[in-house]
Parts: sequence; structure tokens; C-alpha cells
Amino acid sequence: MSRKTHEEYILAKHPQLEALSGFYRTIGTSNPVLCAEADLRGEPATLATQLFVHGLRGLVTPSTESRWADDVQSEDIADEQLRARAAECVQYLLAEGIDLARVTPLIQAIQTLTIGHVAGLLDEGPEISCLPMPEGRQTHWQLFEVNDDELPGAAITGLHENL
Repeated sequence: MSRKTHEEYILAKHPQLEALSGFYRTIGTSNPVLCAEADLRGEPATLATQLFVHGLRGLVTPSTESRWADDVQSEDIADEQLRARAAECVQYLLAEGIDLARVTPLIQAIQTLTIGHVAGLLDEGPEISCLPMPEGRQTHWQLFEVNDDELPGAAITGLHENL
């Protein structure tokens, strides 16, 4: 008799999870059955978390493109010195005959690391207040699901764990 994985056990116990786990699988969730189970248990932050992470992943340059070379020279980078240095780097790569597609995996890795760091900062929520603040000032935040009445519901956590 073969042993079932934890996910197979959950699906056998709750066959209604199959369709919902398929949805989580299509958006690239690493544990689609566990997310579906949490969602079914009434943890709506699961869906919000996974959709947010899916959106962040969508920002990573596709491996077949090198549009990042144009992006680093765009007005979206407010720091003019950084934009100029990035443009200079792109021009150097081109002048050396380097195919920008060969550099794209490096850009993807940097983008993925950055997304992970941003998600980690969002996850820290109230704990981020350990940063030095101006005297007499405090800052706190945490992500919350918003219900149909636009009222905060469950806290959304674990973003960085899903990247």
C-alpha cells in the first residue's frame, strides 16, 4: 500500500478542495491544497495574500524579454544619478557585445529578492516601528482584509513566506 502525501490525504478527506486548489495552482501558489483548505476554513486573508503575491510575481521581467534595459532608463526611476548610471551600464553591456537576454536571469533574481524584501517589510507591520523615528513620533501598520462593507477584517500575514 502506497503512502499518501499530506496533500493527497487532505484531498481525499475533502474532495471539494480539488477545484479551489486548482485555482491556487494556476496562480502559482506553492501549496495550493493547503491554501484551498485555509480558504475553505474561512481564512479569507489566504486569498488576498496569494493574489498579492501573484501580482508581485507578475512584475518580474519574463525570461524571454530584455525590456528591463529600457525600463532602467525610464522616468519611473526618480533618482537621476541612479538612472544615469543604469543607462551607462546598459550602454557598456551593448558596446561589449553582450546579449542583454543573457543578463535577464540576473535582473529576475534581483527583482525577486526585492519583492521578497518588500513583502517582508509589509509582514513586519507594527514591528517596523523599531526603526529610529523622529522624537515623539510613532508609526505602525498592518495589512488587513476589507469586507464588503469596507471594514477591516482578518490580518494578512505571511506574504514573504509565499515568495
